[in-house]
Amino acid sequence: MNTPANEVKNRDLCAPHSIVTCTCVRKGDRPHAGKDPFCPESLFGEMTGLSEEMMFATDADGYFRYANGSALATFGYSREEIGHINFRQIIDPDWQLPANEMYSRMLARASAPLCNDLLARSRDGRPVWIRVRARPLSMDGRICGVAGVAANLNAHRERENRFSAFEERFLALYRYSPVGMAFYDIDGNLTDHNGSFALTFAGLRPPQYPDFLFGEGFLNESCKERLRRGRPVVARIPLHDTRTDPPTRRLHEWHIFAQRGQAPSSPAFVAQIIDAAPDEEIALRGDCRTCVPGRETLCAHVRGPGSALGDIVSRSPAMADLFEEIRSIADTCATVLITGESGSGKELVARALHSSGCRGEKPFIAVNCGTVPDPLLESELFGYRKGAFTDAKKDKPGRFSLAGDGTIFLDEIGDISFAMQIKLLRVLQEKTFEPLGAIRSETTDARVIAATNRNLAEMVERGEFRKDLFFRLNVVTLHLPALRERKCDIPLLCDHFIRRFNDKYCKQIEGMQDDALDLLMRHDFPGNVRELENMVERAVIFCRGDRIAACDLPFRHKTAHTTDNSALLSNIRSLGELERIYIRSVLEECNNNKTSASKRLGIHKATLFRKLRQLGIQ
Repeated sequence: MNTPANEVKNRDLCAPHSIVTCTCVRKGDRPHAGKDPFCPESLFGEMTGLSEEMMFATDADGYFRYANGSALATFGYSREEIGHINFRQIIDPDWQLPANEMYSRMLARASAPLCNDLLARSRDGRPVWIRVRARPLSMDGRICGVAGVAANLNAHRERENRFSAFEERFLALYRYSPVGMAFYDIDGNLTDHNGSFALTFAGLRPPQYPDFLFGEGFLNESCKERLRRGRPVVARIPLHDTRTDPPTRRLHEWHIFAQRGQAPSSPAFVAQIIDAAPDEEIALRGDCRTCVPGRETLCAHVRGPGSALGDIVSRSPAMADLFEEIRSIADTCATVLITGESGSGKELVARALHSSGCRGEKPFIAVNCGTVPDPLLESELFGYRKGAFTDAKKDKPGRFSLAGDGTIFLDEIGDISFAMQIKLLRVLQEKTFEPLGAIRSETTDARVIAATNRNLAEMVERGEFRKDLFFRLNVVTLHLPALRERKCDIPLLCDHFIRRFNDKYCKQIEGMQDDALDLLMRHDFPGNVRELENMVERAVIFCRGDRIAACDLPFRHKTAHTTDNSALLSNIRSLGELERIYIRSVLEECNNNKTSASKRLGIHKATLFRKLRQLGIQ
């Protein structure tokens, strides 16, 4: 049952466009003499006058019936003016729809308070971000208005923008830094690292100690205790290569810093790795593995520094030149043509070009022109309007519209027809296109990156490709070398794919055995990086040990110790001896892995163990 004070307030609220005021609303006012200071009206006036949050009430039509001092100061209106203002007049035009939806939902039914972030405008046009929390006001079961509070988010938004800009700069420095950096948790386990850190240890056998900061033989006890007390540590750790004669080592300097006040699941230590001997290797005497126990060798195929751009990793000089070209043209709007064999990673180059430039936050739309039939390619690229053909029941935007002012990647551009070449030429020249069934042209500011595995210059000479379109596409040409031309990247790519497929198939494979890597280094890879990726995926699936062996790969090569079949058979005196030699050779190829050997032999594992006992093979 309403009190008299509430009845008065409700009656005032229903009066047309009149501001509800009381003697205590204005800041500094005090109750009249003899009036109870703890009455609801007095307390309401005192608290709203002191509040930094904006408080308001509107009637069913949206006109303000009450606004406290903070709201008036924020938007620059007086108490007399605010009564003639509708809340829609202070909302930014682009935010009218969500504001009206929120208001309609509250007027439709008495519900729980609704909260939403909106962009408003002050009297002088200044933008004001507000977070509104409001609920409907009812009288006699009828909703007659809305009351709520609003917080000014301008300062919060500015802090968020500054932090986002700082975060983007930090991530760019972290990702592309030539210095290896890694994060470890409170227990010393590796939680994150950049590309240079991964390149430092690419091909290391075994690679455990970069994964565990406090591992045995890595840091001595004094260093560990110093880190636990929050003090920095500088340590020189040797990486060993026992395959050289004499054995050599290469020193890497670790700068490790402790982070205090972090949760146990957060990074607690930061490590930076610097090559302490970039131009020389230090010869050792005797067993070099005694310097750091358990750390044996660097892969013989891994030599020299590496670099990364986007999702591409390489240590090839040809790829380093390509990376420089990409960085040089990333911020331009020039059309780019990427050439290279199928499977060499042309789309990765296009994505790296997009993400490295000023359009990195804009859409990246990829279209494989070779897989889309020509009658459908026009509607796929340019879209269509409702009624353009029989099944066109609604408008559909094309890929150029979806790209906006981002990047559109046209793969297999050499496979499109002459008719499609003419329409694409107009887009490149005029930056306009017409959707199917449209009566007006649309404009596009999307950057065009095209790719092909065909020789477009030869196609132009044979009359199979338009010369003018070729010149439009060929503003900047990036050639991606085949994998057989940069075989030094194979160990690095293998490690990259093994880590990816370990996560995909829940495996813990550490790397490749030397014999398996030798086979890959001798292969020509007509399918390029895609073929290598498929090989590594298959090997990860079938590998039963902690490292991929030659028998896990989908092909076999003759090794240097293979003997002539005729000479071998001339010394065999029985079928059992031939079987013994064959089983031994398979076991050697599979690194004595009985499971892999039984699959190679096509027999059950129990049968293999029985034959080993019968033939006396240990």
